[in-house]
Amino acid sequence: ERMGLVARRAYAVVACGETMGFKLLKLRLALAPAAEEARRGDKPSEWIGRFSDDSGDWSSQLRQMLSYSRDANDNTFWMMYEDFCKYFNKVYFCRMADDIWTKFVVHSRWMDETA
Repeated sequence: ERMGLVARRAYAVVACGETMGFKLLKLRLALAPAAEEARRGDKPSEWIGRFSDDSGDWSSQLRQMLSYSRDANDNTFWMMYEDFCKYFNKVYFCRMADDIWTKFVVHSRWMDETA
């Protein structure tokens, strides 16, 4: 939580990709009703690291390429892939692109800390 992330809450990966040498993900804090935060007196919580709303890492060209919106209250933010790997330890995927349903199962186990 010290970096603006909310522990034990689901984040949706809205977009991701590599551009201008940066691997970036756009995330949104899912199920974060503004009314609930306002009732508790909480400020909306967003990432405060590299490529956050107030970060100096943004160039005007990168802002334009990614349709960047600086809205501190939208629960949506960009972060570097390295930071994503550092601060998140679980990822669940849900395909929502079309009506084609497929099932893919991997039977495996963690072998060591490099898995």
